[in-house]
Amino acid sequence: MDNWKYDAFISYSNTEEDRTWVHFTLVPELEKKYGFKLYIHHRDFIGGRDIADNIEDAIRQSRKVVGVISPDFMTSNWCCTEMQMTSTIDKNKIVFVKYRDVPSSIDVPFHVAYLLGNRTYIDYNENDLHSSKLFWKRLVKALFQID
Repeated sequence: MDNWKYDAFISYSNTEEDRTWVHFTLVPELEKKYGFKLYIHHRDFIGGRDIADNIEDAIRQSRKVVGVISPDFMTSNWCCTEMQMTSTIDKNKIVFVKYRDVPSSIDVPFHVAYLLGNRTYIDYNENDLHSSKLFWKRLVKALFQID
């Protein structure tokens, strides 16, 4: 028996492109098709609380933390904070999803670069049907895995 309230906390940048993909592709697929219970900051953070406290609760209450990698994720202080907090609490919770390529010109914070360099990520490619099916299969498997 697990003691998690959520299957996964989704960490993503709040830019329009990333937010749109998370809200209209990732979340519906995982919640409606696969039945996962996700912690999403825009609907689950408690109003009036310190953001860092909300983040820590999200990490502790979730079996996994999904980092949605994009150029905007890498330049978001909050996303990088979420990854650093997760690695401090339990680095085995982190599942990286590469949603968009990150140009080499972006200065990735050291702790995030270290995590990315030492973890296998799951690559999203909606243009290739086989790759897309494989993506969902790999992500679901990663979310069910308990370390």
